[in-house]
Amino acid sequence: NFKKKSFKKIKIKKGKTFLVIPEGIYSECENLFKISLNLANKLKNFKFIWRVHPVIEFEKVLKSLNLNLKEIPKNIIVSKDEFENDISKSTYVIYKGSAAILKSVIMGNYPLYFKSNDEKNFDPLKYYFHKKNYFKNEVDFIEKVKKTKSKFYKKEFEKKISLIKKSSFPTVNLDKIKIHLSS
Repeated sequence: NFKKKSFKKIKIKKGKTFLVIPEGIYSECENLFKISLNLANKLKNFKFIWRVHPVIEFEKVLKSLNLNLKEIPKNIIVSKDEFENDISKSTYVIYKGSAAILKSVIMGNYPLYFKSNDEKNFDPLKYYFHKKNYFKNEVDFIEKVKKTKSKFYKKEFEKKISLIKKSSFPTVNLDKIKIHLSS
């Protein structure tokens, strides 16, 4: 990609809003929405924003969860907004394999990877966080959220954002490419 990317200085956010971004796979939607539904029912002071990939029919996901829109707790918002707006409303992002996690983290959301049992790891951030952001259940989840409050974690997070930006959007030397292509 030869487009120049410019990023605003990230201001580390405060709040208790969690963006939930499954990949375009129904089983992943079910897993992430089940765990976040469970968390929303137990942690009433946390808000969750559910997004689905454009290839997913949200009604099918609800049906597989045996839910209808009226049964969703008030602290879960089913998004119809632009992705960037959902990111800016959130402080955290819950994910599995979605590449959208890169943009969310670069824009300042703390990543929380839901690690369900016996699965392959498709985490796009596994080399940056080395599983320190993984949770399996409510107890792990709360522990990870508490850790993000420390000054040390915030400094480390800023460093990781910088690394992700550099590796995901490297500077391209167009002169070298032109020389190579013309030879």
